[in-house]
Amino acid sequence: MVLQGRGDVPKPLNYKSFVFDGGFMPKKYNTLLAVGISCIILGALMLVMRFASASFSFVSGVNVFAIIAGGVLLYLCATTIHRAWTIFLGSFLILNGFFIFVVKLGVLPVGFRQLWPFIAILSAISLFFSGIYKFKRIVAVYFVPSLVLVFLGVFFLQFSLHIIKVPIRIFAAMWWPLLFIFVGIGLLITFFYIQHTKKAVLESGEDFDDDYEDIS
Repeated sequence: MVLQGRGDVPKPLNYKSFVFDGGFMPKKYNTLLAVGISCIILGALMLVMRFASASFSFVSGVNVFAIIAGGVLLYLCATTIHRAWTIFLGSFLILNGFFIFVVKLGVLPVGFRQLWPFIAILSAISLFFSGIYKFKRIVAVYFVPSLVLVFLGVFFLQFSLHIIKVPIRIFAAMWWPLLFIFVGIGLLITFFYIQHTKKAVLESGEDFDDDYEDIS
């Protein structure tokens, strides 16, 4: 904050510029961010390998590469590419890559065949936080799909973990009309949530339509 003279009014701080554009943070400090992300990823991988019961394989190597790529994307998002898709893709690669890495090394008592629905849940987390990053609040265009992914992940976990003993094919043949009910409920929730959010945004004096037209 710089004053040109006694009569000048201090300019308000731009939080987004301060955090993501380096308004008050010299670019040389980006090294701290890069080293911090690298240390977290390296430490997590080494910790998992200490408790691994299976040998390192090609699949494990692919997952390590995915985790590193996700870390690079998060770094780029924080320094140069300030887009929601970089948050989503970076966190998606890190979360799912780390999850598969843990499962394939035999750290958990069950295998990927039983735990694969967690991919949908972790993807929902990535999508949710990418929406928070873009709009600085919870919006339906990101929240509702995230909620659907969590629901699908939890639903399929009931069958993969054999909590529900009925095979999923038989269950789907018997209860498939429930799909329309859940879709209808989801659409109603979306409608009322957007209506409520629009009212709140308009009362605050902000532009609602511009935010919701651009969801990239």
